[in-house]
Amino acid sequence: TLGISLPRLTDLDIAYNQMTRLPLEMANLSNIQRFELRGNPWETIPEELIEAGTVGIVRFLKNLRDSIHGVLDLIRMTLTSYGLTYVRRGVPDVDVIHTISMDVNSIHVIPKAFTIFTNVTALSIARNQLICIPKWLPIYEKLETLSVSQNRLKHIDSCVGECLELKQLFCDGNLIAHIPNSFADLTKLTMLRLDANKLCVVNPVVGFMISLRKLWL
Repeated sequence: TLGISLPRLTDLDIAYNQMTRLPLEMANLSNIQRFELRGNPWETIPEELIEAGTVGIVRFLKNLRDSIHGVLDLIRMTLTSYGLTYVRRGVPDVDVIHTISMDVNSIHVIPKAFTIFTNVTALSIARNQLICIPKWLPIYEKLETLSVSQNRLKHIDSCVGECLELKQLFCDGNLIAHIPNSFADLTKLTMLRLDANKLCVVNPVVGFMISLRKLWL
């Protein structure tokens, strides 16, 4: 790792490039005193953290590294407020992960690496910068709860209607204008939040959600 191969490194400047991610091994740079990251289109590091300086950046990377490597014996993976936008493919025992919470980060797109968590029943990526819901989402055949509240979604992809086990769906606080017709297949849905959006009309497909008990529009 970098922490072993560069044990004397005190200054690292990778400013003004086109980097979007940093390897978590950079958290092993034990003697780093100056870490300059400005001027890159980072996906994984919030801008305010970069402005905070070297100590905050290294702490962020260590927290992120430790959280990801710590999922071995967990059924819940919580990586909140780390600015995370990706998950390493080498995460062990992914089959035991049933709940993923990635709230309060800077995620624009749900990483495709998440497809490795095939037993997920609850996924929360609220209060991020999501601009779309991936078409591969139905790979989560057991998904019962999905929260994408307070993002930048302008529409809900029809693939959400293919998650037939969904019981709770939170899409409030976005820019959504229409309810997709595929929602007619969500017959197990008991709670739906679509309030604080840009809805123009109520799609009649809502009437097909026969299990619905709580609805916010």
